[in-house]
Amino acid sequence: MSPERAFWAAAVRLAVVLLVVWAAVAYGLGVILRPALDVRAIAGVPAGEWVARNGAVVLFALIVVFFVVRVAALERRHFGDGDS
Repeated sequence: MSPERAFWAAAVRLAVVLLVVWAAVAYGLGVILRPALDVRAIAGVPAGEWVARNGAVVLFALIVVFFVVRVAALERRHFGDGDS
């Protein structure tokens, strides 16, 4: 497999895994576990409601940062540092 194909296969696999994690956490915490989370409060708002409103967005932003770092590492591994 060429370096380009290997890179894209790894990048797409990473993207799919991270999107599945994001969807599972957003749905799991925001919908399924919301009543259990409501016993605590975040900034005066029930935790389940906070997670349902803001948690998925915060998690998505963190996943984007993680994805950028991992893809940069994939690029270095498949294509080198680019200094040559």
